[in-house]
Amino acid sequence: MHEKNFQISVGGICCGNSIVRAQKAIKTVEGVHKVRIDLANILAHISGDLSPQAVVTALIDAGFPAEYEDAG
Repeated sequence: MHEKNFQISVGGICCGNSIVRAQKAIKTVEGVHKVRIDLANILAHISGDLSPQAVVTALIDAGFPAEYEDAG
C-alpha cells in the first residue's frame, strides 16, 4: 500500500474525552501516520499506509459508530 489521506464520519464524539478515546482507537491500527478529529463536522481525518475499513472497524470496536466516506 501507499500513503493515503481519507476521512471517516464518526458518531458518538461530543467532547474532548471522546476525541481522545477515538484517536487512541484509530492509532491502534497499524500504518496510521496522522490523525485529526474535527469535532464541528464529526470527522476523523487520517493519513497513513492502511485500509480505511480497518479504521472503521477499530472505531466500531471502541464503541463509535463510524463510516468511511470515499471522496474520490
